Amino acid sequence: MATTVARLLLLVTMVLLLAAPAISGGTITMSFASEEVASEEGLLSLYERWAHHFEKALPSGGVRGSTRFTVFAQSVRLAHQRGPGKLKLNEFADTALNNGYSMRCYIPRAQAGVQDGQRRKYPDPPAAADWRTAGVVTPVRDQGINCGSCWAFATASAIESLYAIEHGDVIPLSPQQLIDCDGSNRNCRGGNPAEAFQTIKLGDGISRWVDYPYTGAKGWCYPARKGVGIRGWARVEPRNENALMWSVFKHPVTVGIDANSPAFLHYRGGLFDGPCNTTLDHVMTLVGYGTTRHNDPYGEPAGVDFWILKNSWSTAWGEAGYMRLRRGAEAKGGVCGVMLDITYPVRSYKLY
Repeated sequence: MATTVARLLLLVTMVLLLAAPAISGGTITMSFASEEVASEEGLLSLYERWAHHFEKALPSGGVRGSTRFTVFAQSVRLAHQRGPGKLKLNEFADTALNNGYSMRCYIPRAQAGVQDGQRRKYPDPPAAADWRTAGVVTPVRDQGINCGSCWAFATASAIESLYAIEHGDVIPLSPQQLIDCDGSNRNCRGGNPAEAFQTIKLGDGISRWVDYPYTGAKGWCYPARKGVGIRGWARVEPRNENALMWSVFKHPVTVGIDANSPAFLHYRGGLFDGPCNTTLDHVMTLVGYGTTRHNDPYGEPAGVDFWILKNSWSTAWGEAGYMRLRRGAEAKGGVCGVMLDITYPVRSYKLY
């Protein structure tokens, strides 16, 4: 009875808050002026200011001509091209794609396609959903630059939210236990939430974060008290926006996405619509969807549809760790392939 009441209260809360603005949080960024992009001297000065702001050591061989400064200058020019409201830099501004943040943390899993005649018809879904407003999404974490563990963070995040929706308790779960113990995936070298869900279903569940904390490296699998189990997992029909919206309205889901571009790595906020393709190499948790309004904090025009994605790169990235990804491009699988590989856990239960 208590479980049913808790779930109803959460759902009522969500319905009441669907029209509310997304939780903004404090985005850890540094603003800059257009004038600082006009010359190399201006960029050098900006780089030193950026390094001081984020407490980063400057290149030991000197800034001018260094690879890190070249990457930084590209990041600044990219932000400048994207226009007013985007003139901000995060802590990854001098990070190259080949340094370990290359997003190669997702291993695609073979799946059957859906023929046009077999596609389900869905009614129009509710206009907006944001599970953060219901208090069932755990804080944004940081996987670090030395471990390709996005698959483990997305898996844990989806189960955390499902359990909170079904039982009323928010329990942070352990990506590290999946990294160390899930033999169906490749530890810090990538993985797939579908395989992880299957392991959790057939095994002894997933441990709580407090019992198996994150280290950011592959370690020995050691016995630890388990926190949550699941009865199963399921897929969402690919290339079907209404199907995905209905699924997300019920609970957060995991999505494969193409993140292998400087624009994605250095995303600071607003609507992201590329450049990207549909070669999936990263996994995130999709926690909601909506439409831009007037007076958007990043200057976006009103009336544009978007998805809300939770990342595992700390709150320094994006909108306090989240991305608003433009909805659309259904035929090709959505922007950055977001509608191609979607999974979610089914029926959670407590183990401690």
